[in-house]
Amino acid sequence: MACTLAPSQVAGQAAGARTDYTYGYSTTTGWTTTATTTNSDSSTHYTTTTLDGLGRTARVQTGHGSTIVSTVDTVYAPCACSPLGKMSQQSQPHGPGDAEVYTSYSYDALGRSR
Repeated sequence: MACTLAPSQVAGQAAGARTDYTYGYSTTTGWTTTATTTNSDSSTHYTTTTLDGLGRTARVQTGHGSTIVSTVDTVYAPCACSPLGKMSQQSQPHGPGDAEVYTSYSYDALGRSR
């Protein structure tokens, strides 16, 4: 099934919505990429991805306006099978001030999930 998009429309976005990408660096948090979507009614929502020093995703935050709605944190550990290590823990999405609940991951000597 084919669809026709308005000139300013991207697949998956309402007519008139626009997504802007910004990139930043902070000595305390590292590199960040933020995708901010402005809807036709001028409301916004965003996703900010923070990378660690090896370029891996360390944190993803989503929100609207200036309000953080959800955060997911990822922890990496050394692994003999990969020079970058592997994900050892990832939090479930949680709001500001909520307790963080993590899922733990372990691997065998060949880097396969246990």
